[in-house]
Amino acid sequence: MSAHEPLNAALREATRCIQCGFCLPACPTYEVFGVEKHSPRGRIRLVEEWALGRAGLSPGLQEALDLCLDCRACEQACPIHVRYSVVLARHYGDPELARELVVRNLLALGALNEADDTLIAMNAGGCMTWLKEAAELFPPGTPEHAAALRLAARVRDVSQLLLAASSGAPAARRPLRVMYQPSCHLANACGGLFPQAQDQRQRRDETAEDR
Repeated sequence: MSAHEPLNAALREATRCIQCGFCLPACPTYEVFGVEKHSPRGRIRLVEEWALGRAGLSPGLQEALDLCLDCRACEQACPIHVRYSVVLARHYGDPELARELVVRNLLALGALNEADDTLIAMNAGGCMTWLKEAAELFPPGTPEHAAALRLAARVRDVSQLLLAASSGAPAARRPLRVMYQPSCHLANACGGLFPQAQDQRQRRDETAEDR
């Protein structure tokens, strides 16, 4: 991997940003600090300047990147679906090693076998997100790309399986109040998993518009 490849990849994604600011209220670090460099828009601008050679890897830039929680809430708020945090996550490591490890998982989980449709239960949102997006590491049309897509279709969060299993079960003797908090990756990167949460978010957005 070229030393410039991570920056070039980040630059390609950063130039798509239209600087609208919709991501600011969705970002937990911006909510805490209230400083532009700790917002997705600010981080995108800083990396863009770095990639273009207009600025160096300063302590301020390092701090801004290090404090990113990688929760991906900004992706949900972005009207053009910039995936800035994902680009960095894909490229600041070793993509060759990542591909090698994914292939090991494809073999271990039987994804190279087209007939295997056994569901895979996950209890970690970040790991589940990685498996769901693993196909991006391989060129379309390759056996690994097809296998990764099949694997993504088989992955389920354990709460999904529990919810499906409880459907039609006898009601509890006493009403219970239960709170479930999905992880950031489940809520933001694996959208659509929980219709109730999506409905709640839609009502919240409509209420905000009415104001």
